[in-house]
Amino acid sequence: MLGNFLKEYRNSVFFKNVFHLMSGTFLAQLLLVLSTPILSRLFDPDDFGMLALFLSIQSILVILGTCRLEIAIMLPKELRDAIKIVLFIILQSILLSLILYIILIICGSYLISVFDLDKMANVLFLLPISMFLLSLNTALKYLKNRKYRYKGIRNCTVVEGSTRAGFNITLGFADFVNYGLIYGYLGSLCVSSIVWLRREYKELFLELKNFKIKDVKYISKKYRNIFTHVATGALVNNISCQAPIFLMTYFYSIDVVGQYSMAQRLVSLPIVFIMTAFADSFRQRAADEFRENGNIRGVYLKNVKRLFFIGLLPFSGLMFFAPLIFKVFLGEEWEFSGIMVQVLTLMTFLNFVIMGLSGVVIQVVEFFKFELYWQISFLLLSIGGFLIGHYIFEDVLYSLALYSLGCIIMYLFSFVIAYKYSVKT
Repeated sequence: MLGNFLKEYRNSVFFKNVFHLMSGTFLAQLLLVLSTPILSRLFDPDDFGMLALFLSIQSILVILGTCRLEIAIMLPKELRDAIKIVLFIILQSILLSLILYIILIICGSYLISVFDLDKMANVLFLLPISMFLLSLNTALKYLKNRKYRYKGIRNCTVVEGSTRAGFNITLGFADFVNYGLIYGYLGSLCVSSIVWLRREYKELFLELKNFKIKDVKYISKKYRNIFTHVATGALVNNISCQAPIFLMTYFYSIDVVGQYSMAQRLVSLPIVFIMTAFADSFRQRAADEFRENGNIRGVYLKNVKRLFFIGLLPFSGLMFFAPLIFKVFLGEEWEFSGIMVQVLTLMTFLNFVIMGLSGVVIQVVEFFKFELYWQISFLLLSIGGFLIGHYIFEDVLYSLALYSLGCIIMYLFSFVIAYKYSVKT
């Protein structure tokens, strides 16, 4: 059985595409992981906590910048129409960046006071820049995906990971603490944006000459369901995912946030990248098959099984040995991050196996209303669990455990819905 499984992988075009994407994400993440023992000794948990808070705020702004229109890049039959969507996203994110700068100039001091962001005061002005660059990179990634340029995606991913690790280590040794991790991240975004644009800028520039107001109106009308349902749902989902960081900042300390972010850095983020590689390769194939046959249930279940077997062994190891691994690998002050990983292991495993692929199915079948309702339920369960854990048990680990339970319930529900609607009725 294992031999047939491996033979199927070797002969599969799909697997070759996944390999290109995963090899890039693997190399990028390997560089970040290898740099982490150095960074954990150059920067304190507080520094990692500030980076985590910065990225959490940015992730919400990016949804506003793109309105999740990047998923529409895969849908038009003509490449020209897909490029127009990319231009729409770029122009929209530029406009939002300008609005954010005006808000920060006028209300920056007030926002810092209200949300207790004193430690972030000196880097808030970087948020509009990072939001625009990440929105640009996201749109270009989907465009390359649309063109089946998986090697290009791999190369861009490696560049982003390597430059981020390089910038962070350099700033750490230069004793540029407090904001060194944030500046290193922003530097890597600048470099990777150039790489993402390298093979696409000519087509974008040519199409920009013909880009009219009527195109803006057409895209807004054509994909209004993405604006109203998917973007809103993604915003709610992102708030749910970032809730632990926001709530831990408020209830506990930036040090605890740093411990949590380290757990995410070494476990959840690499897993998300692998899951995303599968989803990226699965997305175009699923869109093609659903247009032609109206049935993607078989290929959906097949890839869920693949991810299950890929993740089973490493997640089992984390369940038992995470605190020891973190203590030895990063230093004694990071052992608590390993304990957090143990609490979140089952949730992270189900997220890895289910969510990337089920999200693609929901998008391909255009069942956008479900996504919004799912995200709202996910927000209520996850934040509710965290608050119950804090106010009843007054312990961050209980809060994370109940937060995890809410996520598990919603992940399983997402699988059931994706399975049901993977066949056109």
